[in-house]
Amino acid sequence: MLGPTGYGKSTLARLLVPRRNYCVAFATKRVDDTMDKFKKQLEFKVQKTFRPEVSNRIILKPKIDPDDTTEQRMEFDRAMSEIFWQGGWCVCWDEAAYLSDFLGLKQKMSLLLMQGRSLGISCMTLTQRPVFVPVYAYDMPIHFFFWKMRLDRDVERIAKLGGLDISSMREIIRDLQRYEFLYYNKDTDETIICKPDKH
Repeated sequence: MLGPTGYGKSTLARLLVPRRNYCVAFATKRVDDTMDKFKKQLEFKVQKTFRPEVSNRIILKPKIDPDDTTEQRMEFDRAMSEIFWQGGWCVCWDEAAYLSDFLGLKQKMSLLLMQGRSLGISCMTLTQRPVFVPVYAYDMPIHFFFWKMRLDRDVERIAKLGGLDISSMREIIRDLQRYEFLYYNKDTDETIICKPDKH
């Protein structure tokens, strides 16, 4: 899921998550409206450390300290390892660039993206721009969701990294209005423009 802040990525993720029985959302912000809605509307349980025996709908929110990210990084890293060994989980990475680049979790994220499908693991990778996230976030998925992108180089980067033929979609992506998005299925080459209800 690729698009600017405030355009609807998190809302769509919240609508898709109930399709999976086991889901963990990685909370990277000290205050996060998205995770509050996961908790209230979807009955997710907040955990500082990954404890799947307690709940199958988890918001993983380790200690967030701007001066020392060690604990946050270790907890997210450990959770991804456990998810890899257990299989069957849906992982929701809101702010994927923060996890990959800032916390240095690119290698572990790449492992789940590369091998997750055969283990029943699905990865929802949400990011604002196609930078600072593993290349596998564009190469491995079947389902892509694009919101308005103003920079042609971002569209070109997605096409190059994902091996997508989206040259015909460039104008569509640039012309999308707020909350509209383009769905693209890499296997079937199907595209759908999705618009919000007017009420």
